Amino acid sequence: MDTTFSSTGTGTSNAAFSVHNELGTAREKLSDDPRARLMYYIYTISRILNLEGLDPALDRFRSFHDYLSITDKTVEALLDVANEFRPRLLLGKCLFVNNEMCRKAGFSTLTLPRIHSLEDLFDIQEHHVRLPTFGRVRVTKILVVKKSWLRYTFTHPYGTLERGMKNFYREEEEEEEEKMRIAFELVQRQDTPTSNCVCSIQ
Repeated sequence: MDTTFSSTGTGTSNAAFSVHNELGTAREKLSDDPRARLMYYIYTISRILNLEGLDPALDRFRSFHDYLSITDKTVEALLDVANEFRPRLLLGKCLFVNNEMCRKAGFSTLTLPRIHSLEDLFDIQEHHVRLPTFGRVRVTKILVVKKSWLRYTFTHPYGTLERGMKNFYREEEEEEEEKMRIAFELVQRQDTPTSNCVCSIQ
């Protein structure tokens, strides 16, 4: 896995691109926690689609350095937001997997402006992506990534958190069942008549 997670390419008049690192300082290092990794995916995709500041829920889950604020009870909301930007909705429109291009540039991702030469290179037909919450969003930039980057920031953390959420709810259900069992036993004890023995001594 590359230690560099993101880069941006800026178009020039001769269609070349200058690439610079966005997460190059120690302060900006990405945690290996699955919450942080999935939130970084949301952050990256929302930047590509210019969605910053449009939805408080989205902005919350874009703050990947604040991943510790995501508790067991809010993981489901994080997964819902991530599902809005799942790769299947974006591939071929604003998201493209090209290991070779990223390798040559020396980064795991490249953010590039949508220009005619890239439209031809990637055979881009769509000018919009359709998202469940935001509707039709115009594509002005594209994200080229390594396959390993998608696995690291979406596939693996999404699966890990989804399994953890199911375990959390199962444990909650088991706790509730145990409480109900104890309460039922207490009621049964209260309803059971006690026998009084009266003994007379001659």
